[in-house]
Amino acid sequence: MRRLRTDIKVWQLMTVVAVLASMLAAARAAGPQGFGVVIVLICIGGLTCVRYSRAVARRTSDGLATGVFQRYRILSLSALAATAIIGASDLAFIAAVKGFLKVASAIYNESHARLDGDPIILAMGTTVGLYLALSVARRLANPLGRDGRSSGRRRLAWWPVVVSLLIGLPLFAAHAREHYRSCRMESAYHGLEELKASDRKQAARHAWLRRWYESAAFQPWRPMRPDRLPPELR
Repeated sequence: MRRLRTDIKVWQLMTVVAVLASMLAAARAAGPQGFGVVIVLICIGGLTCVRYSRAVARRTSDGLATGVFQRYRILSLSALAATAIIGASDLAFIAAVKGFLKVASAIYNESHARLDGDPIILAMGTTVGLYLALSVARRLANPLGRDGRSSGRRRLAWWPVVVSLLIGLPLFAAHAREHYRSCRMESAYHGLEELKASDRKQAARHAWLRRWYESAAFQPWRPMRPDRLPPELR
């Protein structure tokens, strides 16, 4: 029982840290976006090592030999499981927070109140997101068929994943559509400015921005504005 409790604490800790890192990467509030991504990758690596060490120790205690091929197989499966747990929980957190804030904004608009960065609303959204993220991680961390539940209860236990998909997919589709429209408008604007540019450097700057927005239109995970221009175009 002590081992089970320790396991839960390990993946819970990794999930919470990765969720906060993904929040940092999305908001860019305290540094470059890559910093949050690095923390998420570190969490995936740490959870992979924990699961790998545990699987090898379990085979050793059962008296099973673990050759090189078996070690590579266990490592691959551990990395895949860790990526699924951390990645899915991060996506569930983002979907829950954005969905909560969207509903809260609609309610506030109906009551003619102002939401503008209300810390209480943000704290409530973060709490809901963390709960759903940990629920998704718990479901993925416990392999199907090893928790002693009946098949009906095991299917019901997948509710966090289903809820995350029901919230996240419509939000992502709406974001992708808005992102595409904004980027196409910016691309058209810079295309016109490129034609009206008075000097070669200004034309080159608008041409670079036009190409950037054309490329970003089909990549909704990219920011709405480029981080910086090339040095020769500044």
